[in-house]
Amino acid sequence: MNVFGQYERDSWLRRRNPTAKLVAHLMLALLLTVVFDPVTPLAFLAAAVLVGKVLGDIPPWLLLRSLAPIWLLGLSLVASNALFARQGAETSAHWSLGPVTMTLDGALLGLSLAERGVAIAGFTLLVVMTTGPEELVRSLVQQAHAPARFAYAMLAAYRMVPLLAEEWETIRLAHRLRGYGLNHRFGAVGRVRDQAGMLLPLLTNAIRRADRVALAMDSRGFGASERRTHYRRVPFGAADVWLVLAAVTGGVGLLLVSAELGILETWSGGFP
Repeated sequence: MNVFGQYERDSWLRRRNPTAKLVAHLMLALLLTVVFDPVTPLAFLAAAVLVGKVLGDIPPWLLLRSLAPIWLLGLSLVASNALFARQGAETSAHWSLGPVTMTLDGALLGLSLAERGVAIAGFTLLVVMTTGPEELVRSLVQQAHAPARFAYAMLAAYRMVPLLAEEWETIRLAHRLRGYGLNHRFGAVGRVRDQAGMLLPLLTNAIRRADRVALAMDSRGFGASERRTHYRRVPFGAADVWLVLAAVTGGVGLLLVSAELGILETWSGGFP
């Protein structure tokens, strides 16, 4: 994996058109938005892991490990819904500890929202790990007809992220060499002062780099003509259409199976 999270290995999913993968991801995300039970999102997550292994040659442990930060964020959803969900006469169960009251319905709702976010993030990682940034931008311009000026600006910003990380480390080492950055001895406040002292040179370098990128893009005539030619074409074939159809069919199939088993719960216009 490189710094962008792209998994450097050839696979069937990697050879698919980036726009087709984005459309498939969007369809699955839309299907997940109607789910409000804590079981169905796990089925979608399992499907993402299976597709990543079979079609993307992505080890399941790698995908699940990459989702760990999303799980941590999901815990806040579980806690906030358990503590602050609206309580009514039909609230199933609750626990009270002094002024703090936790409800089972709220916790289940928070768990459903957290798992839904993890499942959507899982499909997002499938796209990111099997798509190069250059391929994505070319596909957005050629198939999605995105304006080249904005698409390539996004690519430039995307490539600038690791450069900013490297510059941050360079600035930190330069400060240490000159005797700066020793406020960490004074605790958390000192660490904040150290970090704040590094922001100004980092921001200055970022502005200069962005200005050079903008001049380079203008010199290449982005936006000068309504019609552009492309040196490299991103193919879009029958397999890409089948990918989108399979994603929609698979997502709808999971919802139907969940409904048939009596598991699926959808939004009824209110919250617990």
